[in-house]
Amino acid sequence: VTKLLGELNIDTYKQFDSGKKIIETRKKLKIYNSSIPKLGMHAVLDLYATMFRLNSNAKKLNTLQPFANYELAKKLDSLSLERFALGKFHAADSRTILDAAIRTVWGIEMNQTNALFALNCVRSAPDAKIESLVLTDKNCAQEKRVRGGTQNICQKLLDYVMNDARSSSRESYSKILLNTCLKEVIQHETRENELCEIVVEHMVTREHQSFKCKRLISSMPLNQYVHVRFEPELPYFKRNVFKFSQMGNLCKVLVTYERPFWRTKGYSGEVVSGK
Repeated sequence: VTKLLGELNIDTYKQFDSGKKIIETRKKLKIYNSSIPKLGMHAVLDLYATMFRLNSNAKKLNTLQPFANYELAKKLDSLSLERFALGKFHAADSRTILDAAIRTVWGIEMNQTNALFALNCVRSAPDAKIESLVLTDKNCAQEKRVRGGTQNICQKLLDYVMNDARSSSRESYSKILLNTCLKEVIQHETRENELCEIVVEHMVTREHQSFKCKRLISSMPLNQYVHVRFEPELPYFKRNVFKFSQMGNLCKVLVTYERPFWRTKGYSGEVVSGK
């Protein structure tokens, strides 16, 4: 996505994170200035021990071949992130921070998150650290914002397709199908120019259309692939991944104020709640 932003000439700007931050834990508000809230000694040791456990194991994985380290992958795949990461006597404050981080990144609870899936995501971060998924520090996932909003990416891609100089506007528009779902993916391994064929169905008319391509890029939610027929059939373990993947439940609300009044009082505007 970062590379695509450059290709589409979309600007980004630094996330504002200067000043005091607030966290709500166990019905109490705490104010802090660092990346991680001030906690009691037990909670601090707990939190850093958990992050070390996650990060050190994530570094042993290969994102392109999740089961290359078979013994570790097998163990992780049999556990939830909660069972793998948390100790028997976990501090309440550190648990609050971890819960908030997991909900922010994946939109589900720790006991609903597969440990192998989660650690593969951690491994994909530039330095293979879970902190990189939640912090606003340099090269972290929350470091930058897209000027004009991330919908600018979709709009610029739409403009690129619609203004394709190689085809008429009617032909360009026909490349974008709305209210259409993927039904089949057929792979032809023997043909050089037509490696893949896809069949889609219009959700209103039930009309089927077929397209041929060299490569297929799909961004469907994993659990929706159970409705797609593949030829040749996918491996059994991959079908199971699709079948049992639990997607996140997230709701984003944007509130705009005339002026950032909290900054004049020394606050960054960041508030974390464990609820």
